[in-house]
Amino acid sequence: MQALPHSEDLSLARSFTVPGVQVKCIQLHVFCDSSSSGYGACAYVRVAYDDCVKCSLVIGKSRVAPFKGVTVPRLDLTAAVLATKLGTMVCRELDHELSMVVYWTDATVVLRYLNNTTSRFQTFVANS
Repeated sequence: MQALPHSEDLSLARSFTVPGVQVKCIQLHVFCDSSSSGYGACAYVRVAYDDCVKCSLVIGKSRVAPFKGVTVPRLDLTAAVLATKLGTMVCRELDHELSMVVYWTDATVVLRYLNNTTSRFQTFVANS
């Protein structure tokens, strides 16, 4: 097995904030999406300073769609549930105070499901 060339020069930031710099606000942005072959979600921390903004990937999760025929709208709802679980876990584990948590989806079915006040959170969410 051969090592990567110049791997000793590689460095990764271990903090979401820059030490010694005043932070204006910290936000969490969670994205989710699905396709016929799978679904997933990822969370980013957005840190705003006086003169710039820094975004960092916190965590991402993906799942393969089940073998049995599941529709893409149902997978979109499953991805949204995964996103909320991911966002909740990140909020609990981060040492920083978050000013805002934003969830992003391009699935109209998820947005309509959340805005439906007549039959909210039926069996689908209860079993997820």
